[in-house]
Amino acid sequence: MTKKNRLSIILLIGLSIIIFQLVNFFTGDKIGAKVAIDYVSLLFKLISDVVVIIGVLYTVTSKSKSIFKVSLISSLSIYWVVTFILYLFLKGVLINNVGLFIIIEFSALFILLVIIMFLSKFSSKVSKGSLEISWFDKCENIIYKLLANPNCQIYKDDLNKILEAIKYSDKASTEYRKDNEIYERINKIYEMVDYFNDEKEIKNSLSQILLLIKERNTIVLKSKRGSF
Repeated sequence: MTKKNRLSIILLIGLSIIIFQLVNFFTGDKIGAKVAIDYVSLLFKLISDVVVIIGVLYTVTSKSKSIFKVSLISSLSIYWVVTFILYLFLKGVLINNVGLFIIIEFSALFILLVIIMFLSKFSSKVSKGSLEISWFDKCENIIYKLLANPNCQIYKDDLNKILEAIKYSDKASTEYRKDNEIYERINKIYEMVDYFNDEKEIKNSLSQILLLIKERNTIVLKSKRGSF
């Protein structure tokens, strides 16, 4: 199953769940007995559904670390369960205190955002450390995946040139700014190649990556000469 099909299925399931909840809410047995807190709790329940759907879509499309994806889904699941419990039980307790109910819901959402920010920062640090150690291997792995992608056959020559340039680069030295830029650009092409069909722009990006590798190797070579 292609990534595009997976995204479509996830989106379809998510929208179906939301539509079902709306239909059930407005056509259910309690249609004539709804008060303000019922509508407020439904709103936050739908917000939690949308947040979870977006989170799942992100994990499918993103090339982030697996540890971040797993942690993100776990956090979103906990948030969804908490919101569901509030939707079922707490709204009955706070039926006459809608303000407090809203504060509790916003607090849960705020805690979720803080957790996601922390996970993102932690994942970035892990990614940065990994990049400093083995950016060559990471770049090579991505290029091999691109070469195996049927959509990338028209870029085969460009990708092979980049692969060869990386293989013959000085792997014992580090030029972090350039190394990071090269990796990010290669990874960006990997992320967008299935959705972005501008052949000219992708070829231009590949040419820029090749130039960056050459610039990087020149800087490393000059640095080594200057150290003697």
